[in-house]
Amino acid sequence: MNNGKTKPRCNYKYFGIGIILLSAFTLVSCQEEVAVNYGQLGDQYQSQGDLDKAEEMYLNALMLYRRENDQERMAATYCNLGNLYYSRGKLAIAEERYNTALEINQAIGRQKGIADVYCNLGNLAYARGNLDEAEEKYRRSLAIMVQSGYEASSATIYDNLGLIYFSRNDLDKAQQMHHLALKNHQRFNNLREMAVTYGYLGNIDRKLNELNSAEEYYQESLALHQRFGDQEGIATQYSNLGIIYKLRGQTDKAWEYWMKARDIFWKIGAHRQELNVWNWLDKLKSQDPDTPELPEKPQAGEPEPEPEPEDEFSEEPME
Repeated sequence: MNNGKTKPRCNYKYFGIGIILLSAFTLVSCQEEVAVNYGQLGDQYQSQGDLDKAEEMYLNALMLYRRENDQERMAATYCNLGNLYYSRGKLAIAEERYNTALEINQAIGRQKGIADVYCNLGNLAYARGNLDEAEEKYRRSLAIMVQSGYEASSATIYDNLGLIYFSRNDLDKAQQMHHLALKNHQRFNNLREMAVTYGYLGNIDRKLNELNSAEEYYQESLALHQRFGDQEGIATQYSNLGIIYKLRGQTDKAWEYWMKARDIFWKIGAHRQELNVWNWLDKLKSQDPDTPELPEKPQAGEPEPEPEPEDEFSEEPME
């Protein structure tokens, strides 16, 4: 679901500058600066969907932070590695990294870090279908953020609570949570998170069969994700738009958008999402023999099993 992730944001122009600075800092052996640049480059690679390169950068940063005994940045890097493994569908490894980050943050008393990890652990529980556990983790995170004055970050938790209510089919409460999140994102001009919230509001309208409104939200989300080059977000909205077109009977357009989504998910190593889209394509092919032939399915790794969807066509929105 990508939604409580602690991912510092960098614009694309910084990417080349970061490589230059990294080389310069390495030459003069400024260990802390080198580590910070590795971490920032890891964030950039992860945003672009190059998870292998992102992992390499994060591990380089972690090695140097350990050498400098920089506990706060070690915890943040473990959290980023957890996010990376979450994107790959390696939920057990992600959980290990998050728990390591939690232990470090608790040891140094960093409340923001503790809140971030509880949010990520809530994401894991949600991905596994454990809604009560996910809600408990999210509310622990929210309580810390509100008490500590982290208003901008609390918006993400409202979004995640909206997902819980959506999964329980309490759409009124889900809308309420997402609108609280959107208001907060707009207040702090957090366009990246606004992109995610627009997608969630689209999911609700899709569930209410308000397909035109849902499409508008998905298109707004897609435009913002494209603006920042967020490959996972782009693929997610391609997936959701494909659902809209399938529900309207526009099978050719649904196929087109799902193939775009599949290609991106495969490219960035997002195996859980890729598997969902493959299942949709396979069912669409079985229902409409006139659709194109599926290409050979790539060997993309072994994702953890997901909860079985409840609806006949598996038209659950991507998150």
